[in-house]
Amino acid sequence: MTIGVSFDGAHCLDDLGLYLTNASIGAPEVQTNYIDVPGRDGQLDLSTALTGAVRYKNRTIELTFATAKRVSGKEWHALLSDVSNLLHGQEKTIAFDGDDYYYKGRCTVTDFAVEGEKHTLTVSCNCEPYKYSASDSYVKSL
Repeated sequence: MTIGVSFDGAHCLDDLGLYLTNASIGAPEVQTNYIDVPGRDGQLDLSTALTGAVRYKNRTIELTFATAKRVSGKEWHALLSDVSNLLHGQEKTIAFDGDDYYYKGRCTVTDFAVEGEKHTLTVSCNCEPYKYSASDSYVKSL
């Protein structure tokens, strides 16, 4: 079984004709705040001073796709246009097949290439740090 991904319900293979060949889900970076205090050894960590909890920056999800079938030049350009219209600069809900959680983020079509008969494109998504449960409003930490 091939794992795919959906963007607001539009599936990469079923709706776009693209196989997901690689997915990289980065961990969100911890927001830190260290300050130097004159006369004190080391830095003072104020990372949790305001809320008492650790906060996170966004995470990056990188997705690489290949065409599911052999496409001509015109078909490839039409597909690029369709994918760009759907994703480029758009905020989407990103759900992987078989996962009970989804991510929310802004997508960018970052690269597309033709190598012989192989057509690929890459989408980068700047996502919120958490993933959300598809079955309720529960937010799962990281």
